[in-house]
Amino acid sequence: MKKMLYTGLLALALGTGVAGIATGCRTEGALPAQTVTGKGVTVENDEQFVLLDKALKGKLSFHNPISRRVDNGRLEIVVELRNRTREPLIVNLSTVFRDGEGVTLNDESAWQPVFLGPAQTQVYRVTSITEQAAYFTVRARLQ
Repeated sequence: MKKMLYTGLLALALGTGVAGIATGCRTEGALPAQTVTGKGVTVENDEQFVLLDKALKGKLSFHNPISRRVDNGRLEIVVELRNRTREPLIVNLSTVFRDGEGVTLNDESAWQPVFLGPAQTQVYRVTSITEQAAYFTVRARLQ
């Protein structure tokens, strides 16, 4: 009798759990977006220029950015880089391109080393490989 009661309760529990899982997994519409915030958190997709190394803060700056379409419809980015120190600075730069909805394309430039002398300004120029590029993020890190 105990075995029969135990088997019945187990079947009831399993049946209720399966029914709960089946009905509890339904969602209506899109899930709400989750945003991560806090000290030191940077959402790369929201910025045109990102310093990936904290040590670059105050040493490298971006000026006079231009984004334009070239003859074949691709997006070209031109920006001035400035070494704000009295020491030589070597950085690596890469650009990520995104479409009109902000989704990252499979269109990312290779990391390019750039040497900046003390207080020197230099131009960084990069062009997307697809015509779908609408937005960009230039990333900088120390070499």
